[in-house]
Parts: sequence; structure tokens; C-alpha cells
Amino acid sequence: MALGLFAEQLFKSIFSTDPTTRYEAKHAVLQGLAVRSGFRLYNRNLAWLTDEEFLQAWREFPQTNKNIHERKFNLFQIARGVNNVSGELAECGVFNGSSSLLMLNATAASGKRKAATRVR
Repeated sequence: MALGLFAEQLFKSIFSTDPTTRYEAKHAVLQGLAVRSGFRLYNRNLAWLTDEEFLQAWREFPQTNKNIHERKFNLFQIARGVNNVSGELAECGVFNGSSSLLMLNATAASGKRKAATRVR
């Protein structure tokens, strides 16, 4: 990313009043820095900012904050996609249960039962 374009995107990411413009500019800045450092960013078009069903499920978990990790959104989408597959869901290696809660919310319409077992 050329220095002029970088400066322009950085300016937009800080001062734009439009949330979409700010988000896209932040991604452009981070993408430029990542490429320069030999890293890769995830797809900027993941829609967790506007998916109200996901946002509602995310807010239900008591230990969440405003930071949404794309992996949680991806997990929610995958669980949503298996609503018509018979069987139950299981999560191994649960830390605080946020992933389980998201999967249960994503599959609630399918009638998958809510069950949890802790093995020590």
C-alpha cells in the first residue's frame, strides 16, 4: 500500500462518521500492515456487524464484551447450516461455554436439545 493511500485510509478509519467506511478503512490499513509483515487477514466481508440473530446470541452470554471474534461468527454460521442434519452437537474442550451457547442458539429452531456434561 502506497504511503498516500495508507494515510488516507488511516484518516478515514479514525475520523469518518460512517461505521461502514471506518470498518473498511481499518481493514485496509490492517491489510497493508499485515502484507508488509508477511501475515494474512481474514475476509473483511464477514457480516457479523449486521447479523442481528448472531448479535443477539452473542449478547446473551454474560462474559462477552463488544469484541466479536470472527471464529465465533463462523462457528455460529456453521451450526446454523446444520439445522437440518439429524443428531446433536458436542463441543470438546469447553473453556467458558460461549461456543456451546452460540451453537445452541444457532440450532434452536431445529429442536436440538440443550445438554451439557462436564468430564474431569
